[in-house]
Order: sequence, then C-alpha cells, then structure tokens
Amino acid sequence: MAKKIKFALEMANGVQVRTIEELRDNFDQGKAMEYFVNGKLVEWLEDRYYDEEAEAISEIEENAPDAAVKICKALGVEYEDDGIELEDAINVAEKIAKLKKVTNDDAILKNAAYTAFDQEDLADLIDAGTKTIYLYGDVFSVPVKRLSDVKFVGILDSEPKIKLPSSCTKEMLGEKKIIFEDVLLPKDFQVNKVESLQAGKHDSYKDSVDKNEYDFRDVTAGDTIKFGKYQQNTSDKEPIEWLVLKVYDDSIWVVSKYALFQCEYHNRKGDITWEYANLRYVLNNSFYNSAFSKEEKKLIKKDYVSGGNNPDAFLANSGEGNDDSVFILDGCQVDNFSNDYERKCKATKYAKETGVKTKDDYCRWWVRGPGNTGFNDNLMNAMSMSWMFAHPDESASLEDDDGSTDLAMVIEYSGKLDTTGQKANTQGLGVRPSILIKI
Repeated sequence: MAKKIKFALEMANGVQVRTIEELRDNFDQGKAMEYFVNGKLVEWLEDRYYDEEAEAISEIEENAPDAAVKICKALGVEYEDDGIELEDAINVAEKIAKLKKVTNDDAILKNAAYTAFDQEDLADLIDAGTKTIYLYGDVFSVPVKRLSDVKFVGILDSEPKIKLPSSCTKEMLGEKKIIFEDVLLPKDFQVNKVESLQAGKHDSYKDSVDKNEYDFRDVTAGDTIKFGKYQQNTSDKEPIEWLVLKVYDDSIWVVSKYALFQCEYHNRKGDITWEYANLRYVLNNSFYNSAFSKEEKKLIKKDYVSGGNNPDAFLANSGEGNDDSVFILDGCQVDNFSNDYERKCKATKYAKETGVKTKDDYCRWWVRGPGNTGFNDNLMNAMSMSWMFAHPDESASLEDDDGSTDLAMVIEYSGKLDTTGQKANTQGLGVRPSILIKI
C-alpha cells in the first residue's frame, strides 16, 4: 500500500510543523486561523489521526465570533487577544486562492497577506503600516505625502500603473525612501521603461535591462553568470547564478548553479511524461514569471525540448517533445558535467524551506525523462524468438506495454545519475532550471 505524503504546516516563524507538539511549541494564532479557513488545519490533523482535535475544529462555525478561542482550546494552546480577526484570515485565504489561479510560486503565495489587488486593498495595507506591498492589479494611486520608507513591488509580470500626486517629484521619492519595482511609473519619472526607482538615487534611473550587464558574447563553457532574480537566501529576490554548459552562435546554454526550489516531477500518481509533468508547467509559468522581467524574457530563447533520454532505457516512452522556455536537463545532457562530483548540487536556503532535503549539504535533483523499469531489456528479449516461446505469458503482456512509467530520473546526493529514478510524485527533490540565453 502506498504511503500517503503528509504536508507540514508552516508557522509565522518559518518552522514546518509535523506533530501537534511542534504545532503547540511554534503556535501562531494568525496562521492557525488561516489554515482553519482554507481547511488545511483539519486535513493536517486527520492525516495524523488527531481525530479528537480534528472533530472539535470541524464543528466550529467559520463566522463564529469566538472561533479563535475555540480553535486554541481544541489545539490545547492558550488564546491571546492579538487583534487578529477571523475576517482577516478569510481575506488572506481569498487572496491566496486568487493567486493560485495564476501561480504556484511559494514566494508569492507566502506574501499574499501583503498583496493589493485593488485600491481598497492598498489602503488597508498602508493603514496597517506595511513596509513592503506587492501589487497585482491595473492601477494604484500612491499617497506619497503620507508615506515614508515603503516599497511597492509589481508581481507576476502585471506591471501595474502607478498614479502619483501632481506635486510629487523625483527628489521627494528619494527623500521619503519610497521604492518602486516592476511597475509602470508616470512618464516624468521614466527613462525608457523604469523597472525600479531606488531610494537615494533619484538622479539615476535603471533601464529594465542593462545591455552591458547581459552581454554574454565572451563567456565560455564552465563560466558562471548572473541572470534573472529569485528568492534564495533572504526574503528578497537575489540574482540567479547560472553555470554555462555550452556556447552556440546565437545563444548560451545554462543551468542554475543551485537547486532553487522543491517541486514534484508530477503532482499525481500514475504514468507521466515530461509533456504533461507538473514540473514543466511550474517552470514555464510561475517560475518563469517570477524569475525574469519582461526584458529578460526577450533574451530567453524558446526551443524544442524532447521528452528526455534515459541512457539505460532508450526504448522507454518519453512522450512528445515541446517548445519550452525553461526545462531541466535529461539523462544524456547531464554528461555536460565532467563527473559525478561536478553534478553534486547544493540547495538555497529558500529551497530548503520549500522542502528540499539535503545530506552533507547536498541535495538530489530531478532529471528530465522516464526512469528505467526494465522495459528496454524485456523488449530486447521479446525480439528473441526462443525467449518468446520460453516465456509466452510475459511475451503476451508486452503487447500492452508501451514503455510508460511513473518514475523519473534523478541525480543522487553523490552526483551519480540514477537511471531507475524515483516516483514522479516524490517530494524533497530540488529543481535546477535550465535555459538558453540569446547573445
């Protein structure tokens, strides 16, 4: 019987709790109410057979004025009147639901409470004294005179339009330490397309892509470059480091130096090929939109990507190839690393927080293509007439076997390629995105 994968609950301090004792030791009332509203709290309890607690919480009405008190009592923790209303938890759950329609990026979902979808959301966040506000909408009016030391960040490539008071100047924004990133500012505040307005640097505006910064014509295989940004070791996005695998006439082929996040190859049980893998969707949607600006996307070459080759199962069903912007290396492409040691990979702090498991500071990472189920050997045997007569039952079964599998290849902690692979819905493995950058 397959073991059910149990998810952890992340508390406000970043701790992933897996037992009720850990939940009590790291309890956060606001997060508990959020998980109560979205149903995860009851599911988490039921998965671990905390039936009494799960039943007590299931009986609490969502709109009950004393819901927080009852939740705390059911979990065996002391209630504190911290000013967090159930209405706030419902609001956060609704924001998460909205964002999940367009992204699976954990970094964005974790900041749902600080995301404004419209002007009313923005007003609420400003009133609450929020210092970093994420914007996902069309137009926002920013009351500059009433603010100081606030950062506004457009997310998911939405590039929201910012309206500023007519009396606002570049100097005023700098003096008040008001920062804008990935937004569309009024014309007077732009030099070409402004992606960020840095506090204290109001005399110098940065184009969305510095051409000199992304001039990779002189790089060679083995070099390390920086391109795009993603959450890694701090709460803010940092430049992504890439290892150059090959240099072509019109592009360079790179793979991330570190494992950037945790994701299953596929999020459901059953046979799977790269064409339909959940990881392929995540890479080409939420990761692609989070890691690269509009101008950086113009430098990424979309190219044909096969379903993946397994050197020990060349007849296995790898599915159809597709045109992708982001992918992972397959079982033959990992040979671009000179040896197992070069294939060993460390995970970023954020990747570990999302669930990547490490051993001696190194992690396992997914490789594109089917795992080896023995189909190759079986099919070659079936081609032997003597084997067919000696094994009639097995030979007949091969007629219905198309080489499909629910396994995907991985690189082990040691850097060795495991061609047998892991179940595609295995958790704890890292992801090393790969892209082609135009030169």
